[in-house]
Amino acid sequence: MSSNNATSIHISCYTPISETYRTFDQLGEIRSRLYSPTRCQIVKGTTRTAEGQERAKAQRLNATEGPKPRTRYIDYVFKTYYSCHRSGEKRQAKTEQNNSSEGSRKLQKKSKKIECTANLVATCYKSDPNNVVLHHTGNHNHQIGGLEDLKFLPLSQVAKQLIEQRLREGFRKRDTRISIQNHFLRYSQANLNTDVEQSLGNEAQVIVHRDQMVHSTEIYNIYKKIQEAFYKKADDQKESVKLWLTELKENEGYDTFLAANFDSTFLFGFVSPWQKALLIESESVCLDVTHCTSNIDKGILYTIVTRHPWTGTGCPVAFFFTTDHSMLPVKHFLYFLRYTVHFSSLKKITIDISTAERNAINSVYPEVVIQWCIFHVARVWMGKIREYIKLGSSAANA
Repeated sequence: MSSNNATSIHISCYTPISETYRTFDQLGEIRSRLYSPTRCQIVKGTTRTAEGQERAKAQRLNATEGPKPRTRYIDYVFKTYYSCHRSGEKRQAKTEQNNSSEGSRKLQKKSKKIECTANLVATCYKSDPNNVVLHHTGNHNHQIGGLEDLKFLPLSQVAKQLIEQRLREGFRKRDTRISIQNHFLRYSQANLNTDVEQSLGNEAQVIVHRDQMVHSTEIYNIYKKIQEAFYKKADDQKESVKLWLTELKENEGYDTFLAANFDSTFLFGFVSPWQKALLIESESVCLDVTHCTSNIDKGILYTIVTRHPWTGTGCPVAFFFTTDHSMLPVKHFLYFLRYTVHFSSLKKITIDISTAERNAINSVYPEVVIQWCIFHVARVWMGKIREYIKLGSSAANA
């Protein structure tokens, strides 16, 4: 499917084939009849070749002591196994251990695996190397081309290119998804062929094309690939960070910070010009901590947040990242903010319950009042209450 004037929608009906079919040039055509890309996807499995089987047989014979194992004559050149995209066992709900009871956790996402038994084996025999024998076994246990199948079929390459184009133009992920869905829906309603309607019946209203059902997860995956490609300046992560900080400082006017022991602590930070303007006028800020789950082990992202004078809501004004959990990274970055960014108007700062952060602040801003976050204090209180107070029943404890 394409978004230009040459857009076309191809709908194919499910056509069963005989169990055995001899062909070579039409192998792809027969596979598409059994598994239409707009109705049901075929998944390629393992491929066995005579050369590989002979090599494995020789290894077994050489490695076995005593009586030699019985081996069979390999009569094929290659053998490839295919299965329906909905084959495989269903995911089961995981059992969780809770403090008070034991229960099952509900599945967050519906699985496409429903144990479909439809399989296809393509075999090229030594006795007839110019042909391939297709052997179809099992039947589909789901409605081919129904809504349940369409949800699990991949997007076409053209649709992915269209999504990528929209994202690169600056569209938000949600707006991109809604726009593409509406585009495909309008086109399908205007151009749905009457003959196809008659051949498919009521099913024609829903089996138009997989591209009409764009999920937010698919948009996000494409967006993530674009972001990774855009922000990656070098294969080495640390070298990429250095290149980015240099560019931000020279071309964008950022205030950047790179620790002297960067190779061991991965400590770096930055402040944009508009953030600096808000920061140096602030008297009260918050130091927020986010523990990252990226490829960098135990990384921490610190964010300085202040109240925006226009909106009255929290606004991030400085960032720094490190893999060192001690007080030194916080101390070094605060020193950078005070004496390089000239953030000297600070009077009050709110932090989590952290001794390392408190010691770092006292060493750079000894005159500043430090207060703890109410949310974190309340969470600690509730944890201690649950730990020490037992009233004999779950209802009374609650």
